[in-house]
Amino acid sequence: MKNRTKKAAFTLAEVLITLGVIGIVASMTIPTLMADNQKLQALTKLEKSFSTIQQTIKLLLVTEGVSNFGDTSLFNGAVFSNATRQSIIDDTIKRSLKVANSCLYGDTSCYVQENYLGSTVFVADGGTQYNFCLLDGVCYQLVLPTACEADNTKIGKIKALCGEIALDINGKKAPNQYGKDFFNHFVISQDGTLYPKFGIEYAKFTDGAGWATADSYWKNHPTHCGATETEKISYYENGAKGECLARIMESGWQISYY
Repeated sequence: MKNRTKKAAFTLAEVLITLGVIGIVASMTIPTLMADNQKLQALTKLEKSFSTIQQTIKLLLVTEGVSNFGDTSLFNGAVFSNATRQSIIDDTIKRSLKVANSCLYGDTSCYVQENYLGSTVFVADGGTQYNFCLLDGVCYQLVLPTACEADNTKIGKIKALCGEIALDINGKKAPNQYGKDFFNHFVISQDGTLYPKFGIEYAKFTDGAGWATADSYWKNHPTHCGATETEKISYYENGAKGECLARIMESGWQISYY
């Protein structure tokens, strides 16, 4: 008669305990992984959008043979709502980018809505800005003055500001929240370079030698985006996470505020 050895096996209790531990670990790690993935996707789209607009502006300067963004065809001395100027802006953008749809003065179909505490706020106003969405789903809000705003301090890289551009990296899709998919603003300098509003160069342009302690620098005005590169902020309001571009870029393109 052959000897039979008894094979080791897990009891039902041991299996249930193991599954319970796995469930607890998963519940602790999956939300973090999802948040990290959300941040990575946002950063990827944000960097691509920044690069796209930056290259488009620089190419426009070369194509039109000017060095000052204020001397391009986008500026003709008329107010922004002027029909002729709106048409020129529309034609220029459509020649330079793959536009899915755009809104001229008074057209509200390019509105991008922000969901804040259950309410809906229009953050891209087709009545006062030129709004357009690209084929990749990113929507932009372009604001241009009648002329560039000169800086009297001239201690930084920005010598004049010629406009602003905000963006929603996924258009009308959720979550439509400041700092997650909607971002305020890049400012457009005279030489066509984009800088984040409330960043170092913007603060130098706005407050000169006193920029390091001025409210125009995001670290000195916590409602812009916290006060440090690592501080978490839990609110979604206009003037908060929407103005985190400076923090993101100065942190080496990292989102650390949520």
